[in-house]
Amino acid sequence: MMTDFGGFNMDITTYTMLLVVKNWSLGWAYRDGGMKDSELTDSQKKLKVVNFPNIFEYSTYVFSSSGCCVGPFFEYSDFKNWIEMTGDYKDAPRGMSGGWATLVPAIFKMIQGFIWLGIHIVFVVVGGFSVYYCGTKEFVDYKTFPHRVGYYYLAMTGQRFMYYTPWALTDAAVIACGLGYKGKKDGNVNWDRIVSISVYDLETSATPIKSMGYWNHMISEWLNRYVQ
Repeated sequence: MMTDFGGFNMDITTYTMLLVVKNWSLGWAYRDGGMKDSELTDSQKKLKVVNFPNIFEYSTYVFSSSGCCVGPFFEYSDFKNWIEMTGDYKDAPRGMSGGWATLVPAIFKMIQGFIWLGIHIVFVVVGGFSVYYCGTKEFVDYKTFPHRVGYYYLAMTGQRFMYYTPWALTDAAVIACGLGYKGKKDGNVNWDRIVSISVYDLETSATPIKSMGYWNHMISEWLNRYVQ
């Protein structure tokens, strides 16, 4: 923040956020591991950590390549079960036979990310709707009030899709490695355990509270579990 405040470069605060949420959740999950089940909710029972991780287990959790830069957040218990192929991950696709089960949805999610990037380029680069222009003195005198409202809406839409792109790519990474596995339904594999963004649900939300739930979804889950 001191060397490039407001700049485009990814500063230390971006990664620090991921460290905060992971350490915060691990601390509370370990606290829950020392309590009686009768004192815990069903969610706490499932996510609790009984044995404190050693330095190797802890390092692989916080530095996991699928979620160490821009997310997503995921629970230590899910990470450990995924590594050891236990718990909810004991029947997850694996090996050569399970490769297509992860590859196809991961590629589909990656393609979505590039589509969101294309929409961002159309709005901001081609269309020239820059959200930064909305904060200038010149924008105050830009045409009429309805024109300014319309410009701001289009500029913010283009800016949102810039964020959708990396989140879609991280979701693709989580699916590709198998961490996003959430069981099977009607013979089909569900990869919705860890989802950063649901673009359609967010863009069609009728209330701000629903919109915030879909925006950086796993951080919203963390807030619900450990803060609110």
